[in-house]
Amino acid sequence: MRCELDLKGSLTHSPYKPLITQTQISSPHSGVPRANAVMRFKCYSSVSSEGKLVDINSLGEEEKEQQQQKQLQEQLQEQQVVDEQQRQQKEQEKESQQQVKQGEEEKEEEGEEEEEEEEEEEEEEEEEERRRRRKKKKQKKKKKKKKKKTVKIPVAETVQMK
Repeated sequence: MRCELDLKGSLTHSPYKPLITQTQISSPHSGVPRANAVMRFKCYSSVSSEGKLVDINSLGEEEKEQQQQKQLQEQLQEQQVVDEQQRQQKEQEKESQQQVKQGEEEKEEEGEEEEEEEEEEEEEEEEEERRRRRKKKKQKKKKKKKKKKTVKIPVAETVQMK
């Protein structure tokens, strides 16, 4: 297997080991020299758990199977980690949504309680006004009765009584 890398470094972060480096210098028609470097790499299919590059072509069939099993296990572990993270994220989102809903419900309940308190206060004020009116009416009636009880005797009658 042969891999090539140009000077632009399109494969700089891949697990390939350079074997041969060739540099060719060519002149375009403008007369300015230009460097074209071609690097040949030996391709490796994976990196071992110790961090070493593993050449799949040099391994035997048993070793290939073992290497593939290791890769599958690593992929499964990575997938499990990703799944766990997604599950936790979903739980956190649900909890935050529930907290938002609870906050809204509490605000609504507080608003309703305030409205009820205001209504009760208004009713109490109305009752107090009614009581005041009743008291005033009673006081007026008492005054009228007191006025009626006083009898005015005409002056002529008082003279005759003497």
